[in-house]
Amino acid sequence: MHTRTIFGIPIALALVLASLYAFFLAVPIDLTTADLGRHIKNGQLFFETFRPLNTNFYSYTHSEFPVLNHHWGSGIVFFLIEKFFGFVGLSVFYMLLCIAAFLLLFWIAWKEAGFTISALMAVFLIPLMAHRMEIRPEGFSYLFSALFFFILWKHKRGEIAFRWLFILPIFSALWVNLHIYFVLGAGIIGAFLLSALIRKEDRSLIKRFGIIAMLTALAGFVNPFGIDGALYPFAIFREYGYTVLENQSVWFLENIHFPLPNLRLFEIALALYVCSVIAVLIKRRAHFHFALFFITAFFGIMGFFAVRNFALFALFALPSLSLHVSSLLSRRWIQKNFPRRVFPLVCAFVILFANYKSIMLHVRHGGIGLAKGNSGAAEFFLRAGIKGPIFNNYDIGGYLVYYLFPDERVFVDNRPEAYPAAFFQKEYIPMQEDVSVWNEKNKAYGFNAIVFGYHDATPWGKMFLRRIINDPSWAPVYFDKYALVLLKRTFGNQKIIEKYDL
Repeated sequence: MHTRTIFGIPIALALVLASLYAFFLAVPIDLTTADLGRHIKNGQLFFETFRPLNTNFYSYTHSEFPVLNHHWGSGIVFFLIEKFFGFVGLSVFYMLLCIAAFLLLFWIAWKEAGFTISALMAVFLIPLMAHRMEIRPEGFSYLFSALFFFILWKHKRGEIAFRWLFILPIFSALWVNLHIYFVLGAGIIGAFLLSALIRKEDRSLIKRFGIIAMLTALAGFVNPFGIDGALYPFAIFREYGYTVLENQSVWFLENIHFPLPNLRLFEIALALYVCSVIAVLIKRRAHFHFALFFITAFFGIMGFFAVRNFALFALFALPSLSLHVSSLLSRRWIQKNFPRRVFPLVCAFVILFANYKSIMLHVRHGGIGLAKGNSGAAEFFLRAGIKGPIFNNYDIGGYLVYYLFPDERVFVDNRPEAYPAAFFQKEYIPMQEDVSVWNEKNKAYGFNAIVFGYHDATPWGKMFLRRIINDPSWAPVYFDKYALVLLKRTFGNQKIIEKYDL
C-alpha cells in the first residue's frame, strides 16, 4: 500500500515528531520578558512610515542613538500575523517555522541513516531544539539554515540540478532583512566548498559551490542599510554594555550554578557528538561527511560560547549523530537489536529519562497565545490614567513599547546595542545598586511611575526591588505575577494612590 509522505517522510511519523516538537515549543507568550512586543511595534511603524527604524526611537533617554534595525522584516511579518490571527496565530506560525526546519533535516537523517537511528536521535534532541521557545526572528534562521543545507546536500548527491542552487542567493536576500544570522547561509555553502576541496572532488562541483557562495554573500547587501547591514553581524557587539543571559557561555553558567534548562542536555549531546566524530574518523573515515562536520561543529562551538545557539546545534546534530551512528553500527545489527515493535518503548524511555523535568514543566505550564493576565500591568496603567516619565527594568521595555508607545516612552528596553555602553554601566545598573545614584537620577529625570518586571533575576534588580517597595516616597498601586507598578507620592497622584494603594 502506498504511504502518503511529507518531505518523503510518512505522514503518521511526521505528525508524531512534529507534535512532540510542538509540545516543547508550546509556551504561553510572556511579553514582560520577550522582544516580541517591540518587534510587532516595529512592524506597525513600518506601515506608518514605510521605512525601518534607524535610531533607538522608543526611549526618552537615548531616542536619537543610531541603531541598525537588522530584523526589521521580522517585525513586519509578526505585526501582520498578530493583526489578523492574534497571539495564537504567532505561536502557531513560530511552531511551523521550527517544525519545517526539523523535517528538512530529519529527512536527510532518515535517508542516510535509516528510520530507527534517526527517530531515536530526534526524540533525544527535540527538547534541545526547543530551547528557544520565545517567538523570535531567529526562527527564520533555523528554517533558512535547514533549507540551505537540504538543497546543497541534495545537489551534492546528484538528486537536484545546479539551477536549484540559484534560489539560495534569493533566500539570502530575504534572510538578511529578517535576522542577523543571515551570514550562516554563505557559511554553509562554504562548508560544502571546503569539503569538496578536501576530498578533491570534481572541479565543476567546486566551481558551482564557489559561484553560489559568492552570489549569496553579495545578496547580503540587499538591505536598507547597504554595506553596514551586510557587515553588521561582525559589529553588533561593538557597543554592547549589558550582560544578557542568552549570550553567556556554558562554562560561565556552570561556574555561577545558574539553573538553565537544557544545559545538561546540551553537554551530553555535545559530548556524544565529539565522541562520534572521533570514532568515525578512526573506524569509518571514508564515511565521514566533512561539510556536515564543519557546520555542526561550528554550531556546537557557538552553543558552548552563547547558549542562544543550543537549538541550531541540536537541529544539525540530528543528521550528524544519525550518520555517525549508522556508520559505526550496521543496519542489520540495529534491526536485530531494535525491532520496530520494541522501538516505541525505547523512544518513550529516552524521552522520559532525558527530559522528565522539562516534560512536567510543559504539562503544567504549556500553552499557546498570550499568557493569561500578561497584559494586566499595562491595562492598569492606562485605566488609572498614570503618566510618565517611567522608570522600568531592562526586560520589560518591549512590553511597555507594545502597550504604551507612543503615549509613553521607556527608560530602557531589551536592546543592548541601542544604548551607549556607558548608559548601562554608569546609570542603569548603579541606579539600582546605590541609593545616592538613584536619588540623583530620580531628580534629574523626574520619574513619576515605576514599572518593574517582578522576576528580574539580576543582582541589581533584586536589590532595587527590595529597597523601592519600602521607600515611603513611592506607593505600590498594582502587582501581579509579572510586574509591579509604583507611583510617586505627589499631590497630582494622590487620588490614584488613594484608590489603588496596596
